[in-house]
Amino acid sequence: MKQYVLRPEILKMKKAKHFRELAPIAIQIASRLTRPVTQVCGPVSTGGRGSIEKNMKALKDAILFVGNQGFSVFDQTIFEKHLWRISGLPALKNASEYLLLDSFYRPIFLSKKLQYLHFIPGWQGSVGAVWEHSLGKSLGIKIVYL
Repeated sequence: MKQYVLRPEILKMKKAKHFRELAPIAIQIASRLTRPVTQVCGPVSTGGRGSIEKNMKALKDAILFVGNQGFSVFDQTIFEKHLWRISGLPALKNASEYLLLDSFYRPIFLSKKLQYLHFIPGWQGSVGAVWEHSLGKSLGIKIVYL
């Protein structure tokens, strides 16, 4: 399971100053993955196992598991440090958490690059994962519960 991130994309990720600048990069990466492509969804900053570190470990473990089941996994965790960096910029410091969801994740879902969404246990306690579940269902993306 490779992510196929190219050096120019890494440089663009480092320079991004808004979530919406990262979405086209994510879509490019997802475009290079062989079908079926999925994204694993679950708690990161809200809900889950009680800490970002534990939530990220659970997410990464699930990404490996799903990849071993024959899916190409769009691994959004490669964007995490950039998402956190951008969320701390003065212009976005007090922005709604929905700004991230609408500016980064919505374009990925709308791109039709994802055929599946795999949800890890505890996803219901995450604002972001609940949002992803709702949007995914409304777009007809197949939902799998782990």
